[in-house]
Amino acid sequence: MKRIPSIVSLVLAVVLAAGVMTFASACGPKDDGSWMHCHSVQLHVFCAGLALALLSLLGLILSARIPGAILSALKIAVAALAIALPFAEKMCKMQTMRCYSVMRPFDTVLGVLLILVSTAGLILALRKTR
Repeated sequence: MKRIPSIVSLVLAVVLAAGVMTFASACGPKDDGSWMHCHSVQLHVFCAGLALALLSLLGLILSARIPGAILSALKIAVAALAIALPFAEKMCKMQTMRCYSVMRPFDTVLGVLLILVSTAGLILALRKTR
């Protein structure tokens, strides 16, 4: 029961990281081979997904009360950062571009799910008996 939030967050983090690099990626390269601004946002969200996966793996390994609570709190913060990245960083000029219509909603939904699961993990970690 106590490992379920870490397993679910690991799966969601892998889907986030893999998704933003494949089916939910930002805009492709321009005709001249250069990249739009949203490409760096895509890479930052990918790194946040990798960090979330690492924190989830650590949560599976460490089963003590305090480290579990700290890791869950960190996952909440990193997931919130992942949600904020497409809103805070400069992206393409047109709202109809792929970065706005595909990547940002995908990132937001998975980020919210990660926050919910990590909050459940935090509550479970704090409620553990000593």
